[in-house]
Amino acid sequence: MAAFLNDLVGTSFTTGVRTDLGPADDIYDGEMDNDILEFTFSTTAEYFALKMGNNVSFFKNLAGAVTLTVMFDRANGAAGAGFGLSNITEFGSVAEVPLPAAAWLMIAGLAGLRIAGRRKEA
Repeated sequence: MAAFLNDLVGTSFTTGVRTDLGPADDIYDGEMDNDILEFTFSTTAEYFALKMGNNVSFFKNLAGAVTLTVMFDRANGAAGAGFGLSNITEFGSVAEVPLPAAAWLMIAGLAGLRIAGRRKEA
């Protein structure tokens, strides 16, 4: 899966962190039938992949630490067998801007405005 993601977006991941999932929660009547199913998870990964049946969907995380709820409809009986959300694979981590760096940038900007204001007065 990492090789496919590397080809897709030009990254260089060798592996990801895979989380196998149990059965999803049925949000209507508690039975595994043709209702909407949901699974909630939290991630700080830069990219993550959701595997449902033989299909894999890749997502890029632009928000940092997030909690997501995946909702899907699975057919009942043999038609839906093997088509549930089976695992999530996370790749990399989103780099957060540390607060001290943001504070120094703001102080430098305010100092620059003050200097520019003094030059105009003279």
